[in-house]
Amino acid sequence: MSDHENERLLSEEQSVEVTSPLPEEHAPNEEEGPVSPVPSNSDPDPLELRKLSLSYDYLMYKISDYINTLTEQTYQAVLSKQYQINQEYLNDQLKLFDNYEKIDDLLKMVNNLEMEFLKLDQLDQFILDFKQRLNVLEYEFDKL
Repeated sequence: MSDHENERLLSEEQSVEVTSPLPEEHAPNEEEGPVSPVPSNSDPDPLELRKLSLSYDYLMYKISDYINTLTEQTYQAVLSKQYQINQEYLNDQLKLFDNYEKIDDLLKMVNNLEMEFLKLDQLDQFILDFKQRLNVLEYEFDKL
């Protein structure tokens, strides 16, 4: 320790007077434990309660400030995530409309193909019917 610190400690020890509030017969022994200092006239706050109070208030302020900061960060994170979800939902909805249009186009193509197959089946029926008529005509013609 430096000389300056030693002098400060000595002056603090000298400014604190140790007395017992109990009568002499009830005064604690040195073996019973330490005796609380009583303020002297030169030091109105020997236990530094004001300093402790200020430190406590400052600590509570810092904790409150930190909690407020965390609350704000959490709120911003929730808003950001909600915005992302809404954007994804909107994009998915837009993609659904595109998909609906593609599905409608595919359904139209399938319907057109089905119509073409029905036409081919109808044409096949005409051809079969025409062949039967031709066969009947040939048979009748051969009979003549």
